[in-house]
Amino acid sequence: MLQAAMAPGALTAPFLMESGPADPGLAPPAIRVEVAKLVASHHMAEAERMLNDGLRRFPDSEDLLVMRALMAEMRLDWPTADVTLQRLLSVQGNQAPVASWLHWVRVLRCMQRPDRAREAMHMALKHHSQDEALRAEATELDMPVPPLKRKVA
Repeated sequence: MLQAAMAPGALTAPFLMESGPADPGLAPPAIRVEVAKLVASHHMAEAERMLNDGLRRFPDSEDLLVMRALMAEMRLDWPTADVTLQRLLSVQGNQAPVASWLHWVRVLRCMQRPDRAREAMHMALKHHSQDEALRAEATELDMPVPPLKRKVA
């Protein structure tokens, strides 16, 4: 069975790279905004440094984990995206939104890991069985989807 959970603060080597000192005054949402600005202006190395510094200080920040996953996906660094999305889902727990699950399933598919993608999709459907995007992705994985619940008027 896949584990979407890791120990709090447990980060693997490819997850964090060396960088300089962080600005101690920035909170995760502000770091996310600054990283997004750096990415938009094609300053990827600076964005990575700022993000890594932030993750060292706030390893369970959803804002920063989302940015790490998206940047890894942009680089087609599927192993880092996989680890990061698992961590994100662990932090989000039962409140993990559909987008987190979809990103993880798609990363697993990009890694040519259809069995893991199906396991992840199975977990996602436990939480969001009626979501159309998840149901469509499950169909692409040749998985049975639970019946839609009809609303009573």
